[in-house]
Order: sequence, then structure tokens, then C-alpha cells
Amino acid sequence: MMDKRIAVLTCAALGLAMFTGCAGQSKAKKYKSQLDKIQKKRKKLEKQNNQYKSKISELEDKMAQAEELADERQMLYSEIQDDLKSLLEAGRAEITFRRGLMIVQMPNDVLFQSGEFGLRDKGEKALSKVASALGDLEDRRILVAGHTDDVPVSKKAENYDSNMELSTKRALAAADILAQNGMPESDLGALGFGPNDPIMSNDSNKAREENRRVELVLLPNMTNLLQPIKQAMQKQSSGDDQS
Repeated sequence: MMDKRIAVLTCAALGLAMFTGCAGQSKAKKYKSQLDKIQKKRKKLEKQNNQYKSKISELEDKMAQAEELADERQMLYSEIQDDLKSLLEAGRAEITFRRGLMIVQMPNDVLFQSGEFGLRDKGEKALSKVASALGDLEDRRILVAGHTDDVPVSKKAENYDSNMELSTKRALAAADILAQNGMPESDLGALGFGPNDPIMSNDSNKAREENRRVELVLLPNMTNLLQPIKQAMQKQSSGDDQS
């Protein structure tokens, strides 16, 4: 009888030991699985953190470049403003910004008679001062843009048939005077927009007067502006080759 009880107790002890061992192994596997998940999550967070750091660095570089360009534009604006002080004060020129570009804007009545594209004497003098102010600019080209209002040209007009043609001939005449006064022809271009790029709606005489103008648009050196993009493309291409 005693031997039978001892055998039963021994079996019970062995069963308990086996159960405890299985339970321990199960918990160990559970903890290991949780630890693996935590490590994977940590690696993912580290990767995201490195990506964020890289983006922050890129944004800081772009901000520095933008600040540098803003400083350069402010210096350029101040320089041109000083050189054209007499024209600006007399209302014969105005420095404006449109579409991110600096523009020296001149009203048509300073440069031309109504309906004409031959320059007036005071127009030639004004453009000679502008040529002196802009002639020494580095990394800049000048687009001379002619503009009109939306009133159709007179049927009596000679040598042109439309506002587009009139504005183009006025732009060419202004560009020619700039070249005669020392601006390199290779840095000049001329284009007529006719009534297609107004700065005001053509609903009053004053508005139409504002739209009749010649603009000297300062075009930056696109090679310098596109250099960061070119470098980024080269960097991306290098990364693709390595992968």
C-alpha cells in the first residue's frame, strides 16, 4: 500500500515538474517574441529618425540658400535704386517685383508718342541712364518686354497691324538704345506681349495708362539657380547605381 502511494506521489511530482518546465518555456518564448518586436520597432524608429535628420539638413541648406538669394536681391535692389534715383523721383521709372523677378518698369509716355515706336528724346536719355545702371550687373540678362492696353490699334496706323506688333517694335527700339549705351547685346532680349500681360484691369483710362509700359526684366543666371537641383540629381543617380 505504501509503495503504491509513493509511486503516485512520484508520478505527481514528475507531472508538476514537467508542467512547470513547459510553462517556463512558453513564457520564455513569449518574452523573446515581445523582445524581437521591440527591437524591430526600435530599428524602424532609428531609420525614421535618420531620415528626419537628413530632411532637416536639406531644409536648412535650402533656407540658407534662400537667405543668401534674398540678401543678394536686396543688395541689387539698393544698388539699382541709388543709380536710378533721379529717374525714380521723376516718375520715369519704377522698380517692382513680379513672379519673383526684379523689373525696371518705364511708362510708355516717357519713351514713345502715342501709337509710335520711335523713341522720344527724353526716352533715349532715360534708357541711357538705365543702361549705365544695369550694364555692370553680373550673372544677369535683361529681357526688354513691351506692353500695351487692350484698345485695338487705329486703322490709320502704319508699319504695324496689332498691339502685339507695336509692343514688339517698342521693345526692340528700347533694347537697341540699351545696346548703343554699352550693354552687351548678348545679355539683351526683346519681346512684345501686346495686351496679354496687364498689371491692372483695362477698365479705366488710368488702368490702361499703367498697362502701357516697357519692362526691363532682370533674368538671373539659371546655371547658378539650377546647380542645387543638378547636384541633387547626381546624388540620387549615384545612390541608384550603388543599389
